[in-house]
Amino acid sequence: GVQTCALPIFGSISVTVGGAKALKVTRVSSTKIRVVIPKAAKTGFVLVKASGGTARSAAKLVVQR
Repeated sequence: GVQTCALPIFGSISVTVGGAKALKVTRVSSTKIRVVIPKAAKTGFVLVKASGGTARSAAKLVVQR
């Protein structure tokens, strides 16, 4: 799924999905990132913490196995 956010992304980035910390975060642009989530991730909100602030996805990201 794709989540979008207007939060400017700069500095250090921390991402969790359903409470599980992302394994890898790659900055694609100043407002986009690519995230690899762990197998332990569960359906839940995406939380992005960056130097510009904190943002939570409007909807839950559904994790399917």
